Amino acid sequence: MHIQQSRTYKIENITPPPQYFNAGVIKTGQGWSRYWGDDATYQKGVAPSGSRFNDNGDGTVTDNLTGLMWVKDPSELYGPWGSPGMPNTMSWYDAINNCENLDYAGYQDWRLPNIRELESLINFGTYGNVIDGMYFPNAQSSGYWSSTLLEPYDYYAWFIYFYDGMRGAEDRNYYEYVRPVRGGV
Repeated sequence: MHIQQSRTYKIENITPPPQYFNAGVIKTGQGWSRYWGDDATYQKGVAPSGSRFNDNGDGTVTDNLTGLMWVKDPSELYGPWGSPGMPNTMSWYDAINNCENLDYAGYQDWRLPNIRELESLINFGTYGNVIDGMYFPNAQSSGYWSSTLLEPYDYYAWFIYFYDGMRGAEDRNYYEYVRPVRGGV
């Protein structure tokens, strides 16, 4: 095949990217590198000072770094979430609706977090359930939906695995876990 330099070519039939991706570079304070390009690849990170999270005593946790408020244990939610104490998975569409209609701990402005907000919960200095179990008990190591769509494939949305901090994109009709958030944006 010969390609002329002065011509413009259109590329068609591009397939979606692979399902799983590294979670990108975020400021975590980790001191060692697990993946090329993550925090600490070029220099050691700086550990955050003070307590990162605050248990509000009402079933919510406030992230003192981001200012976001999270549902501490979504498996204890009532209503459209199913039976209390039972981990619930749902489609992306149901996750959006259930978060937006959630009335919990005296707040009605809950939403499905975006991918960066979910990534902010990851402690890359650990492996095997990289979310803080003291503040987020019963966290599943499986995927948690984000509100962020995979562009230009808007029938996919991003999710995070809290087992290893990896992100992936999946058809929005598939079922994943949900961790509601409020504040920010």
